[in-house]
Amino acid sequence: MSRSVLASQLGYRPEDPKIIVIRGLDDDEPPVDAALVRSEDGAVVAEAQASDAQRLWGAVFWTVDFTGVSTPGRYVVRLNAGERSNEFDVEDDLLLSRTLLPTSVATLEARVRGKLGWQDCAFDGRGLESHAIVVLGLLDVLALAPQLDDAIRQRLLAQLRHGTEYLTACQREDGSFMNEYYIARDKTTWTLCALGCLALVRAAELLSSGTLLDRAKTAWNWCLSHGSETASSVELDTTRKVFGQYPPWLPPAAPRARDLLLLLRAATELYRNTNDPTYANAATGLARVLSSAYQCNEPSEQNGLYGDFWAWPQTYIHQRGWEHAGWGFNCGAVLPDDVSGFLNLLELFPDHPDHASWRAVLHRYAYGYLRPGCELTPFGIYPLGNCEGEVRFFGPSWHGFNGMYAQVARTCMLLARHLRDQHFENLAQRNLQWIVGANVGTQVADGRYQGLSWISGTGEHCTEVWSGIPGSIANGFCATPQFRLEHLDDVLDAPTFETREDWLVHNGSWLSGLAQVSTRPRLKVRVQDAGRLTPATVSLALGDASFQAQTNARGVVIFQELPRLRCGTLEVSAGERRLQLPVEPISGDSLDLVIDLSETLRVEWELGVDGDQPSLLITNLGAEPATAQLELSVVTDAPTSVTELCELPAGQSIIWDLPVSLARSVTGSCWLRAVVTGRFSVAAAETSYLVKPTSKSAQGGSAR
Repeated sequence: MSRSVLASQLGYRPEDPKIIVIRGLDDDEPPVDAALVRSEDGAVVAEAQASDAQRLWGAVFWTVDFTGVSTPGRYVVRLNAGERSNEFDVEDDLLLSRTLLPTSVATLEARVRGKLGWQDCAFDGRGLESHAIVVLGLLDVLALAPQLDDAIRQRLLAQLRHGTEYLTACQREDGSFMNEYYIARDKTTWTLCALGCLALVRAAELLSSGTLLDRAKTAWNWCLSHGSETASSVELDTTRKVFGQYPPWLPPAAPRARDLLLLLRAATELYRNTNDPTYANAATGLARVLSSAYQCNEPSEQNGLYGDFWAWPQTYIHQRGWEHAGWGFNCGAVLPDDVSGFLNLLELFPDHPDHASWRAVLHRYAYGYLRPGCELTPFGIYPLGNCEGEVRFFGPSWHGFNGMYAQVARTCMLLARHLRDQHFENLAQRNLQWIVGANVGTQVADGRYQGLSWISGTGEHCTEVWSGIPGSIANGFCATPQFRLEHLDDVLDAPTFETREDWLVHNGSWLSGLAQVSTRPRLKVRVQDAGRLTPATVSLALGDASFQAQTNARGVVIFQELPRLRCGTLEVSAGERRLQLPVEPISGDSLDLVIDLSETLRVEWELGVDGDQPSLLITNLGAEPATAQLELSVVTDAPTSVTELCELPAGQSIIWDLPVSLARSVTGSCWLRAVVTGRFSVAAAETSYLVKPTSKSAQGGSAR
């Protein structure tokens, strides 16, 4: 047999998903079960059955799940026939404690070498795109301030200032940026200029620098006056290969979705720092164009995915998650499907008329593409793209893209907080774990495969990078050799090649993803009864952890530093009144709840067995009957809204169905958000679904 057991080269935090992947060939006997063995004494601490086989990339994969094991220690996974994984640790904050310094200040300080910026790879190139991404990563890490001691914080700040000095040195008087300061001063790439704008405005906020903010504004003006669509014909051969096109095909004369998403994020950050309505108007206008013309709202006939973006408006050519190649137009396309501009809009303009549309874009992307796309493989990694029916993961590409997985981890965490859904926090962890060894692996001395850590010097089995600098993150697995971009139709999608250039984009992206998963959840509860503050006991159970506290003089309880990735139950009691509801805290988020013992509302969407025909479950958890107003926002081909009153008995639920007229008017992808408001509480829930021809018989506007 040739079965190999693949695990992280570092390990896992106690609460993290611990999905161990078994790799084999078609003629291998399926594993029946696996044991998690404590290295210290050989004791079996858990056993798990293997999943059904999944055939992918010329191999067969099974998985075993040991997520339930949270006791710190050193472990190994052993199969029934004796095959073993590498040893790994279960340890609090393991990724942060073992990778933050090596991948940030340690490697960056080694790359200065008496010059502006940092050495970017094996030769002394210093790409602007990598410096912008590292600056963004350092800014994300510095937001972890309470978890950083002052010495580390000062070293991070020093590198942040060093990075911004390089960006400003590369900026010309007209606002544009040269690709590199020392060897490519004559080159100008639109995407790099937009990345420079974004990095400078973010840095200006933390460093309180008016100079950096002015430079970001100048860069913004340059980007607007030099539309990215004018560069689409540059590197025509490269663009045809990435999108599987042949002569005489030419790129449409319109901006790419990736460029508009980047501009949207930059515009929101500029508005945050200036309050200038010019940027607000630009951001809302960009969002309107993206939501109406660029998002794919019809499911693929081949794989059912939707919610990602067309590369150009309504061309039926999907955007790829990683389009970087060479020095020209595609250089620096390293922010995969970056929807954070939409999240910024929701924060900055909660009462804007397009608020529902922005939410719909995010929900469709999260549940139509991001989550199901990651779930197509046993590793949970993000796809390279929906290549017009075929979902690909490794090519065509200029090289591997570990930076994509780390940026996706950041996006997953932002969406987890927005949607209050721990599934996306799990996906964030799995995309980061791919980089530290929970991947397809490489062959070792005995012919079996062992997971490969792509961080140089980190993990038992780690990559050797071109520069030899520890803490560097290499490009990753790819379907083609390093720097050999081939046509889509000529590439077999498989992780065939190891691309070992240590491009700093991967380090910067790692820091952004790492920062987002490293802060613990917080829960704040305010207790009242019919709108009046009341003393109460608040109990919280999350997994095997439990907490209890009395409300303070303002009726408030705050639970800090909660366990990650644990769902549980919150119980509030005051005298004879008791109320219980489920909670799902998200790392890095503060879940703020107002609990009214007489009236606490809860809403949930329920879809039919075919994933359509939605109905709304409205529950009054309180001790008194309530009259609540239901406001329903609908985003489809013809956005609309519905408002009506609902009578809610104490401690009971009602089911509310869509009005018949509304159900019959909906086509394609539909997003729904219900807000139920009583006298003392409010609750909201949203969903999206695909309308099928048989779905238009929904009951309407009635509670039952």
